[in-house]
Amino acid sequence: MVNWITANPVMSLVILVIAIAIIVLIYINRKDVLLKSALYIVAKVEEEWGSDMGKIKFAEAYTYIKSKYPIVTFLLPESVLTKIIEDALVKLKEILASKASKQAKAEAGK
Repeated sequence: MVNWITANPVMSLVILVIAIAIIVLIYINRKDVLLKSALYIVAKVEEEWGSDMGKIKFAEAYTYIKSKYPIVTFLLPESVLTKIIEDALVKLKEILASKASKQAKAEAGK
């Protein structure tokens, strides 16, 4: 393999560029799915564990995403998955705040 790479440096570079392009396309196309999946699991874990269990909830969400999307998560560093989970948590808090605000307005309108 090493001999082939050294004998064909241009072809090796072309293959490397194509592989990187495929990985980027997979990441871009699957990122939305990962974000939705993260939002789902964060909501589920939040409901299941309640408050004051942040590390356990994070570990469960992280494990779920890694098991649900093994190929994509294999290509992503842990920091990116952490950011996806944190973004999902922020989104969940925004959704819950919006829901509470709508309920409060509905109660005030009665």
